[in-house]
Amino acid sequence: MRAATLTALGCCFALSSRGALPASSLANPLATPVRVVVVANFENGADFGDKPGEYQFWVEREHLDETLKVRGAKGVVRRNKQGLYGLLLENLTPFLLDPRFEFDKTYWLFTGISGADPEVASVGSAAWARWVVNGDELREIDDREIPAGWPYGLFAIGAMKPNTLPTDANSFGSVESADELGMAYPLNRGLAQWAFNRTRDVVIPDTPQLAKQRELWKGYPNAQRPALRTAGRDLGIGPLLARPAPHAMGARLGEAMDPRGGHLRHDQHGKPNCRAPHGFVQQA
Repeated sequence: MRAATLTALGCCFALSSRGALPASSLANPLATPVRVVVVANFENGADFGDKPGEYQFWVEREHLDETLKVRGAKGVVRRNKQGLYGLLLENLTPFLLDPRFEFDKTYWLFTGISGADPEVASVGSAAWARWVVNGDELREIDDREIPAGWPYGLFAIGAMKPNTLPTDANSFGSVESADELGMAYPLNRGLAQWAFNRTRDVVIPDTPQLAKQRELWKGYPNAQRPALRTAGRDLGIGPLLARPAPHAMGARLGEAMDPRGGHLRHDQHGKPNCRAPHGFVQQA
């Protein structure tokens, strides 16, 4: 199926700004400055020693051996001797609110499993994102109850029907303008490009197991190539692709984003348009 996706690794870089920091970290002059934090989405079981999820290899390979209890967190925050912190996403808010830490100049690395269109990339490919697209905030009407003529019940917040941009600012909380209902947020592009340039020549390990998985993708030459590195140049559902996958970063969208505001976009026939306008894929 053309809508099938491959598992790949996506990393999003962002540099925090003072205006977004919790007041507690700014009010304590004795707070410990935090320089780098790795945030993983989930973990299977323990943080180390069992079947790895997205967090365990960071704990084991970066020697995040020191554990810190944070009030309100379900688990511990970890740290190594070099000052690299690691935690699960579910513990991020308590960590930010802890007055013992200062985040004025913190670099954040968010890791996650994403999807890749088999016409673009293969299993194990890595990408450096320049945008974060929030694909979860949508309106949905049960398909059994949608109005006649609607292709499905998914539509953008503030829109009146699928395949249209938001126009109603009163449809969501304290929003005063439909322009505030965008779903795409730019990251620090200079930092993302710096990271890509630093790692563009790194050889991604290949294994017989990965090669065997690639062989299953008959009719998709790019899916059968060894893993590549890519940097997204413009909007897409996930950080991996110049031509975004229908399923990426856990969001079941099936649409590319409108470059004017990051909203859902379709072609003239009402079908999902999965071609990003200005993307590129770089083969190492």
